Formats: sequence, C-alpha cells, structure tokens
Amino acid sequence: MSSFFPNSGFLLSGTNLTEASHILWGSTRINSDRLIFEGTTGVKGIVPASAASQDKIFIITNDGEAKEILGTQPTIDLVSGDAIKVGDLENTKAAAGDIITVTGENFFRVTNVNFGQTQASFKVRSSREIEVTVPVGAEATGISVSSSIRPSASNFNSGISSNNFVAVPQIVSVSPPFQVPGQPITVSGSSFASVTGLRFPNRITGEVIFNSSGNSLQANVPTGKTSGPIALLLSDGTADTGNAEQAFVSHLANIERIVPASGVIAGNLITIEGENFFEDILYFNSGTNRVKVKIGDVDANEFKIINDSSISGQVPSSTKKGDHTVSLYSNSNDIYPSGVTINVTGVTPSVSGTDLEYALTGERINITGKELLQINKVTLTRKDITGVSIDVTGSGILKSSFSDRLGINIPTGLQSGGFESGRNSFFVDVSVSGLYGASATLESGFFVQGNPFVESLEGGLGYNRQPNSTGTLTGLNLIKNSDIIFIDADTDKVLTKTKATGVTGSGNYTTESFFKFPPEIDSTGINIQVKNFAGTSNLLRNVPVWKRPVISGFSPLSGAEESTITVSGFFSGLHSSKVKVSNLAVDDLTTNGTTGISFKIPTGALSDFITIISSGGNVESTGKLSIFPKKPLVSGISPAIASGLTYSVLGEGNRVNIFGDNLNLVNRAIAFDSNGGEINQDTFVSKNAKQISLNLPTRIDTIIDETGTTLNAVNVSSDVSGVFKLRDRFDRVTTGTANFKIAKFSGVSDSYPVFNEEITLSGKFFSGLNASFQNETGKVISGEFQETISTTGAGGSLLNEEGFSVKVKVPRGIVSSPILISGNNNSSILNTTGNIFPLATITGISGNHADANKLHIDRKIRVSGINSIGSYSSGDNVIGITGDGKSAFFSINSYSRTTGEDGKSLSVFDLNVGKNFSGSGQFFVMSSWEDYNSTGFNFSSSKTHDNINKIIDSNFYNIVYPAPVISGISTGSKFNENTTGFISGDNLTSVTGLFLSGNNALFSATGFEAVSNTLIRFTPPFTNLATGSGILVVQSPDGQGTSEASGGAITIIPTIGISSFPNRAGSSFGKPEAITGESLDMTGSGFLETNTVEFNAPDKSVEASFTILSDSGISVTIPQGITEGQEISLTIQGVSGDTFTTADKFTIIPDNPAIEFNVVSGRAAPVKSDSTRTSMFTIVETIGGVDYYVTKMVNPDGDEVIFATDKVS
Repeated sequence: MSSFFPNSGFLLSGTNLTEASHILWGSTRINSDRLIFEGTTGVKGIVPASAASQDKIFIITNDGEAKEILGTQPTIDLVSGDAIKVGDLENTKAAAGDIITVTGENFFRVTNVNFGQTQASFKVRSSREIEVTVPVGAEATGISVSSSIRPSASNFNSGISSNNFVAVPQIVSVSPPFQVPGQPITVSGSSFASVTGLRFPNRITGEVIFNSSGNSLQANVPTGKTSGPIALLLSDGTADTGNAEQAFVSHLANIERIVPASGVIAGNLITIEGENFFEDILYFNSGTNRVKVKIGDVDANEFKIINDSSISGQVPSSTKKGDHTVSLYSNSNDIYPSGVTINVTGVTPSVSGTDLEYALTGERINITGKELLQINKVTLTRKDITGVSIDVTGSGILKSSFSDRLGINIPTGLQSGGFESGRNSFFVDVSVSGLYGASATLESGFFVQGNPFVESLEGGLGYNRQPNSTGTLTGLNLIKNSDIIFIDADTDKVLTKTKATGVTGSGNYTTESFFKFPPEIDSTGINIQVKNFAGTSNLLRNVPVWKRPVISGFSPLSGAEESTITVSGFFSGLHSSKVKVSNLAVDDLTTNGTTGISFKIPTGALSDFITIISSGGNVESTGKLSIFPKKPLVSGISPAIASGLTYSVLGEGNRVNIFGDNLNLVNRAIAFDSNGGEINQDTFVSKNAKQISLNLPTRIDTIIDETGTTLNAVNVSSDVSGVFKLRDRFDRVTTGTANFKIAKFSGVSDSYPVFNEEITLSGKFFSGLNASFQNETGKVISGEFQETISTTGAGGSLLNEEGFSVKVKVPRGIVSSPILISGNNNSSILNTTGNIFPLATITGISGNHADANKLHIDRKIRVSGINSIGSYSSGDNVIGITGDGKSAFFSINSYSRTTGEDGKSLSVFDLNVGKNFSGSGQFFVMSSWEDYNSTGFNFSSSKTHDNINKIIDSNFYNIVYPAPVISGISTGSKFNENTTGFISGDNLTSVTGLFLSGNNALFSATGFEAVSNTLIRFTPPFTNLATGSGILVVQSPDGQGTSEASGGAITIIPTIGISSFPNRAGSSFGKPEAITGESLDMTGSGFLETNTVEFNAPDKSVEASFTILSDSGISVTIPQGITEGQEISLTIQGVSGDTFTTADKFTIIPDNPAIEFNVVSGRAAPVKSDSTRTSMFTIVETIGGVDYYVTKMVNPDGDEVIFATDKVS
C-alpha cells in the first residue's frame, strides 16, 4: 500500500462497500458519517491523527463482520504538523514518585517519556496531556516524549521540553550522624543529579565529593555548633532539606578516656578527657555552670568544663557498683554517642533523714540513708552552740542488713550548757563515716526538745480574766499542741484543759503560747500549767477570773410591764444593760452585792426566760417570767384631722391607719353604723405595736320576713359615733379619741362640663374637699378648687354642718370617669357612682385658607382641642359645624395627641373640609364618649347637641365652594308645575338661587333644594313665566353656572288637563253612558305632550288610542275590553309626572249588537256565547207554586235585571 499522512485523505477500493457501518484503523474507529462512499466499490475518509505504520485496517459490516484490508500494511509518514511537541513544564521540580503533568501536542502512540537517560512510567490522558511519575535517578534536564512505532526521518516522532526538570533528591542516611569538626560525613540517597552542594544546619556550606555512582557524597563537618537536617543545594538555585530524621547531623563532643576509669567510688571525682568540649554544644543545668553527664542510667549534674578537652565532676552517690557508660548531653538535651565506661567498686554513704522530727535526750532515733552497712561512726552536732558535738561508735550503732538504716540513742551530753538541765532545745546535724568515706552532713536532722517552763501570764495578775478571753503564757518550750491545764486555786482540783491555739518561736525560742480561757469557770481564782510530750511545766498560781453567774430563783413569777422583779443567785461582773427579758434590756436595774438583782419589766416584753450576761458568762432562768402587756392605747388616726376641722374625713371602704401603743395585741377593730350598731373588722391590712392598717368594714345583715331572706350591706357611719374601739386578745377594750366623719356624695351641678367650667359638688362633710378626674392613662388629674359653700339659714346661720358644697374648675386632659373626692389629708375619700362626661372644646383651627374666616372645601385643616380624648379613627364623622339652623359633620383623616406650645397636651384632628355644608357656621368636636358610630345614633338627641352652645368655637367660618357647575339635566328638557327636575353637577351645596334665562330675562325658581353637592331638585313654576324656554342658571356666593354647555335649554309647558267634552250627537260630558268604538273629543291644555290615555275600570285600566288635535284639543277612541256597565274614569298623561284624571264617572255600553236576546223554553238560563256581552232572555220560573214567564237581563259582571213577569195561562 502507499504511504499516508495523519489527517490526510485515503481511498479504499473493493466490492459491496456500502454495507460497511464503520472502518477500524488500528484502534481508531471511523464512523460512516465521516466516510464518503463512491458507489459500492470505493470509500473515502481521513487518516486518523494517531495512525502508525503497520496498523491493520478493517471494514466492519452492518451485521458486525470484520473484513481486513489485505495486502501491504500502510506506511505512515509524519510531517511537521504531526511532530510531537513538548510544552514548557509548569512543575519543574518534584521528588521521585511524584506525579507531574506534561503538556504539548500530538501525543499519539507515545512509547517513551525520559528524564535524561532515565525512563519514566506514564499515562497518556489526551493528545495534549501526559501524566508522568518522576523516576528514581531522574536527571536535571528537559523531559522528552517519543513514539518508537511512528518513526520519522525528520525526528517528528519525539520532542523535549524547553525548560529543565530538577529532581528533588532523597536522603536515605547520614553517616556518622555525630561528628567532630573537620571530620567527614557521608550522605547517601538517590536523585543526586541536580545536587551542586551541601549546607550544614549552621548555614555553613561544605565542599562535597561525589562518589562514582552518584548516589552518595562526602563533606567535612565545619567548626561550631551544628545540629539538624542537612540541606542539599540544587542546580536551580534552591535548597532542599531532607527528612529531618534521615538527614540529621550533629556536632559531637567526643569522649576519649576517663581518669580514673576503674576503682571508682560513687561520690568521688572523675575527669572526662576528649575533644570539642565547648559550652555552646553541651547541656547546662538550669541556672548553673554545671554540665549534664550521664553515668549508666544516672544523670550527674555536678560536672564543670575545665577546658575544651577536659570535664571534671563527682560521680553521683546513687551510682551502683559495676561498669557504666559515660555520655555527655548535647545543648538540646540529647545524648552524644559514647563507648567509654568506668568501673564503680564502691559507693559513698549518704544520710537522707531520721524517723523522729522531735526527740528527747536518751530516746532511740533511727537514721536513714544509703550504703550504711560499712559505717563505724555517727556524729551529732548541736546547731545552736558551736563545738558541742558527740560521736557515737562501736556497739552504740545498730545497723540494718539492708544498708539503709542506723539506730542510736540520743546521748545526754548534748543537753549540757545553756538553760537549766533538761530545758535546752536545739536542732542536731547528723553525719556518718566508714569504709567508703564520709557522708555529707544532714543539716538539722532532728530537734531535741526541752521540758516546758511557764514564766508569766501576759498582762499580769492584777485583773479578772473573762471566760473565752485570750491569754498568752511566756516561758520556754511552749510548743504547739501543748495542753493548757486550769486548776482551782483553792481546791487544787483540775477544772478543765484546752489546747494552745498558737506559739511564737521554736526550740528554746518557743517562748509564747496562746490559748483561750474556758467558757465557764466555777472559781474566782485558778492555777495554770503546761503539759506536752517533753514533760509538765511548773504552776502559774492565783490567776484571778470571773466566776460564771448562777440564777437560784426570782419573784414574783409573773407581772405586768414595768413591775419589779427580784432575782437571787451569784452575779459578779454584771454587764450594763445585759439583763434581758424577751430579748429586751430591763429597766431600772439594781444590784445587791453579788447575790441579788432587781429590775422592772421593759415595755413590749413578752413572757420569756430571764437572761443575765456577766463577765463570768451568760445564764438563763430555768422557768419563764409570765408578762402581761399593757392595754392598747390609741393616739390618733390617718388620714389626720385637717386644719380648721375637729375630725378626719373618710369615705366608705377607705384605708385607715390607727396609731398608738401595743396595737399588736388588737384582734378586733369596732366602728358603728347609722343606728349605733357595731361593725367589726377582725382582719387587717397590717398590724404592729405602733400601727394598725385596715379598710373601713361593711356588715352584711340577713333580713328574714314574709317575702323571704335578703342580705343587706351596712356601711360604717359617723351619724352616731365617729371613733374606733379596739379589743385586744385579753378581751380589753380601748376607745379612741380621734373623731372621724363619713363623707357622702349627693350630686353634681353639671355632668357634662367643658374645660375650666365651674361645677358644684354637693354632699355631707364636703367642706374644703376637692374633685379629681382621670386622664387617658388612668392618672388622677386634680380640679382647681374654688370655694366651699355652706348651707345657711336666715341671717346666714349654718343650718347643718353636714351641708356643704364645693366649687371646682374642670381641668384639661381628662376622660369620662367617676369623680374622685379628696382633701383634708385624704387622697381618696370616695368615687362618685356616676361618670363625669367632659365635653370636647376647640382651641384652634388652622389650614390652607387665605381669609381667616373662610374654609375652602376639600382643603386640609387641622382642629386642635381640649378634653377630646378617645379612640377616634380615620373616617369618623366627629368634627361638626352648625349654623343657619343646620348642622353637618366632616370625617377626619387622622387623630393624634400632641403637646402644645404651653407644654400641655392637645388633641389634633386632621381633615378635609367636606361638601355637605354651605354657608357660615361654628365648629365643634363630637365627644368620644358619644356613640357616634352606632347605626341608631341621632345627633339631635345627643348630649353634644344639648350642650352645643358650650362647645362651639367662637369663630364663624364660611365654607367656600368653587363656582357651581351644571353637568346635566337628568329628567328631560320639558317641565311644568306637575313635574320635578334634577340638575346634576358639582359644588351645588352652596347654591342660593336657581333661574331660567330666556326671553331676555331671568326667571327665578320658586322651589328647589340642594340634595347633595352634586344634585339639585327643582319644581316649576319660575316666577312670572307660564310658558317659555331658556337655559338654567345656578347662583352661589362663589359664582354661577349654566346649563348652556352641558344640559342645553329647557321648556316650560302648560300642565295637562281636561276642561270639557264638546257636544257629541246631542250629548255632553254629563251624559252617563259612552259606547265602545266611538270617538270622544276633549278640550283642555297641554295635549301636545300627551303620552297615554287610559280608561280606568274598578278591575283594570285599558289604554285608548288618541289623536292630538292641538295643544287644547284631543280626540280619543273608547276602547274595547272594558266590562259593560261599569263606572269608569279617564286619565291622560303628559311629560314625566304630569297626569290628569277626571273626577266624574260614566258607564260604557257596548256598540251594536250589544244585547244577545234569546227566547227559550224551559226553566234553565241559556249559555252566553260572549262573556263580554249583556244577555237578555225569558224563562219559566215557579214562584209560590205558580209558573211565570220571567224576562231577565244578565250583565257581564253577573248581575241580573228582571224586566217583566207574566203568569203562564
């Protein structure tokens, strides 16, 4: 076959090629939609871009059969457009195993991706992208991509990136990891191709030597501190630090030998010799100049640097026998490697403590420590006296086989010198020595305690000591937890003991001991002694103390307040005001030596025990003193009596405070009704000794009579008695002296007042009282008191002190509520049973009008007012205007409460002037308590209407309309006195005149009414105009309007009417009959506008046809369909509403043949052939047993008329 080029055309020849569904070129499928068939023998297509030489070509038939194109396999030649091109590497640096993306063009049939000579594994993702895994040993060069199965003489089958890839090296190990300066280390790993150098952790770059394999390098460790991972310098100028653990290198403090290396005694000095012993690479113990050394498994902290090659220090005494590796700690507290050892053959003894903190001379004490088995001497040295030291040797030392304990007895020689023998106290230093040397001294290993000694009591013995008071003993060895013993000075009997609460000093300097005396002392003098584990002290004798008080009895055993009680017993050091009963200090306390006291029972005391408090303690009597309190006393009441009065003023149910003494004993307060009967109150608002608070009570009486049982509430009255009686729990009664009167309300002069109106309130005991009202939040607003008016008789004498009235000015800002009566020191005497209804008044009207007294309709105005408080809402018709005998209401847009310039509250109504009032009027506000939104509300019967003259604004306002406008005449164009017309338009409310303009004159209407602002109803005549035509003119104070443009002209016509019926065949209107079908001529007026003519029978009306002859003449045809013989009237109708009905009646008779006449035989009446006709016939009827011929006429309505009766012969 011939050579082909990718993306060029091809032609395959054969037979039946149209059966092919697709072609498979190598692994590339070419679908039929991309093929061109030339008949059945040829097919054309495009060579796949990925085609390669030696690809097999198959034609796949529609039934799935594959037919190979036989012959020589195609040869694929590449041209420049097919060349593999590798783009710039986005990721130029990665480690072995990392996956990077190589981009480019024509990545078809790729077989190799190389990093220099190192081949990588890869996945071709598309013709423009390959996913490559960085290989181990990747070289620092470009990445090449090639296809070995697509050879090309021009190398179009390979490409290389223009920029180089840098492989990140991998460090596997550093050997040795610790090294001294100047010595080499070897770094091993992979991917070292891009490495150009090495940098140590101290930022010093080392010269490197690579081995022949390229997988390791060497460098000498620099001088100075170096510790951390190595960084490899790369060809791209960057540095890469390897894994911190695998790339670690550190300086080394190298130990070469130790002197001595054997026969070492733990606790002795050794010297470490080596190299690189510098301070900045060794670990120093915190806050010291000692370096840290590890000997075996023990850290030694007492080694010092001698020079850079020598370190000296003490082997820890805890080091065990045997061989131990000696290592140095690095500056980061890690251990440097070392293979140098020492051999420890013995351990220096050490002392760690004793088993006794405090000890006595001669007492056994154990010394604890280590390596104590070879000890042959124990040295004890006093710390307080230099030079006093005693050695214990030989059999005086008891050893433990465990080498951790020594036992000795404390020698007596340590107590020599100082205080009296046995009283010295001191700390003892302990050290031991033996085969392996001497131990360090255990400072203050234990304390030798001397015997206690009491010298004095602080403060001396010149005054008595109180129980529970604090004392301080001075002396020696008064150590903590000593017992303080109290002994009766007279009997030497031990009374009690206590523990010291504290000490001052220690050892010989424990010179003070603090304690508390017992809470009770049954003696007047005591001895004090101190005892502790070191012994018992001497006695401190004859310490004076207060003896505890004793009550042996009291008399009498009961009494009232302020009576005298005598108590016997023992009472020394009695405190002032410290004799109490019921926790109250007694009065007039006197003493009788130490064996008796007397006192008065204090006021307010209750039965209780007697308590006596003295310097010797407290005591309480074994029995109670029974006490009777004083009788309650009333000193006054509240509300108090006002100036000028002799009584307090109260209201029914008022809260009353009764003042006095012992009121806590009261269990009933008694007041009186109008007949003097008692009204009891057994429950109180509050009660204490000085005050009782109660509400005036009400008594409920049960009344039983023939009508049944009723309950009657009886209130407190002052008619008979105006004082309170109090009954206490001992049934004692106290009558108060403070008088009170019960005020009662009888009426108010005006329940519908306006702001600042004086109203008069009448009632009993109203002198000096005032009235208060409520505002919208329920707060009380006081009225302005004017005067008190007394009821006087002839000559001005007071008729009755109860008969008073008060005048009060009504305040602003109030709502409908009961009136609160107060005063005379009583803020709430009573509330009236009925409400006061404040009338709203106007304080100002403002808005957009040029003249102060003119208000234009539809324009906004603001009405402000006083006492116009309520739930007004938008749309409420509450702003009224009245004048000229008429009233109207405007709806409001909004209602709000605000503060005026005077700082006081106002109500504000915003509204537009309505069109439902014309002329001049005064404004007013509908009070909120009126039921103005009710469907049955009638303003004329409202209280606002009744009081209109009190609430209307003083100013008159003219409601200004625009000039009236006529938009149409809704009922035609012809009118007379019997018709009503309607004019539609706007601004018609203010119309004061209606005229017809015609015949060069104006004719005024005698009757018209503005039904609304858009409608006028009128009825002619127009003055002096019987008939005629013209346009309508409406006149108002604001101008006039005409119907010329909208409604046109109207015509005044005569009223329709019948005046006579001209002679008709010799008959006149007075003739009682008329025949159907004949013409009836009429004369009169207004016939030109005739619409209908009707004949009216009792059972129906029938319309007749007519001919208008002239305005004064008309001819009517009498219609069929009216029942014969009925009386009828005639109605003629003209323009709307203009009708005329005749007053006279006449009868209709039918035209010929009108009567159906029959002569019949027999006794039955004939059947009528026409129910509208009159029937006449003769029949035989039997009357009284005799037969007669009877001639009858039956009218259409069924009435019968007998004309003749003849006897049958």
